[in-house]
Amino acid sequence: KMAFYILLFVFTVGILFCSRKKSATRLSIGILWAVYAFRDDIGVDDGNYIQVIDYLKRGWGYDVEWSYRKICELALKIGMNYKFCFFVYGTLSIILLYKALDIFFEGNFKKGIYLACFYGTVFVSSVTVMRQFLAACFCFYAIALLYRDNKLTKSLIMCVLGVVFHSGAILAIPFLFILQRNYVVSYAKKIIIIFLCVACGYLGVLNILINIFMRFIPSSYQMYASSLGQSYSTAGGTLSWLLLLMFAFQCVASERAGIKVPEDKLDNVMEMGQLMYLGLLFLFVRAGVASRLAFTFLPFVATVPITFIKRIRKVQRKVVIFVLVVAMLLLMCMTLNSTAAIRNGVFIPYRGSFDFWK
Repeated sequence: KMAFYILLFVFTVGILFCSRKKSATRLSIGILWAVYAFRDDIGVDDGNYIQVIDYLKRGWGYDVEWSYRKICELALKIGMNYKFCFFVYGTLSIILLYKALDIFFEGNFKKGIYLACFYGTVFVSSVTVMRQFLAACFCFYAIALLYRDNKLTKSLIMCVLGVVFHSGAILAIPFLFILQRNYVVSYAKKIIIIFLCVACGYLGVLNILINIFMRFIPSSYQMYASSLGQSYSTAGGTLSWLLLLMFAFQCVASERAGIKVPEDKLDNVMEMGQLMYLGLLFLFVRAGVASRLAFTFLPFVATVPITFIKRIRKVQRKVVIFVLVVAMLLLMCMTLNSTAAIRNGVFIPYRGSFDFWK
């Protein structure tokens, strides 16, 4: 049952490691696109997505983002089912991810490392939070454009488009202005910020503020405040702590080496994105589903191992990269198994088809 995912990992990552051609990147990402675009209802939240289109089919209302409702209405108008929505969201997400990676990483080898880390840290969540993942990909591409051009206009447009698909993307807009000013946070400050986020999160400081502003939250987002005091499965789990420790290690290792701030512009962008994701995740760790706000920066999760590797001595990097790739394969399998345990039919086995009119 797990064979499909293992083959997907080995084949798509292996292509990038074995070939320097641009066509290899397109083939690898194309296969990943097909997995997203033609999947059936294998995600944890897919039942909710399908319910929207079922309600609309009956002429009932459903409080959800305007964009998702319009796509559902379009699917019904042309005689298609819920899979049309999955196709649209999967296609847009992978196109944006591909375009961002093309800007951030030169050469297929680095893209291969990112893709391996993507499977281990992002893949399952990206399917579960389909709408928010698309918004996150808009933000990721927006930040890539800012990194390349150092101009805000196109980046802001991308973020606004992200907000259309999920309101959480609004968090990326102030982040763009910070990056555009070339603001650099020292490694010592990053450690302090993360420590404060973890402390405030576990003390439940944010819960008080969320309760105060509850009445101003749109009803479609009330779920973010409905589980206060609880730990959402992603926040505070083994994976999030592992990523936090890797982030802390690279900060401490840099400080001990006498490096106070990132010496490379790309490293600064990656680490700022990591800081935003981990900071928000742990800040909302006891705020229930509100911890999903961190998913605005979800694509940056897969960059944590990449910047971590740079703190390892060059003579040891090849071994570390090999161990890392194997670890990401195992982590993907473990995450899939634990998610599949939620209920039958989630992720395992993978199911996909062309039955858009079923």
